[in-house]
Amino acid sequence: FNLEGKIIGINSIHVSYSGI
Repeated sequence: FNLEGKIIGINSIHVSYSGI
């Protein structure tokens, strides 16, 4: 996962793609 994606996941429910 990308570092940016992880931050977005914390702020949103995009943790799905962030975790993967």
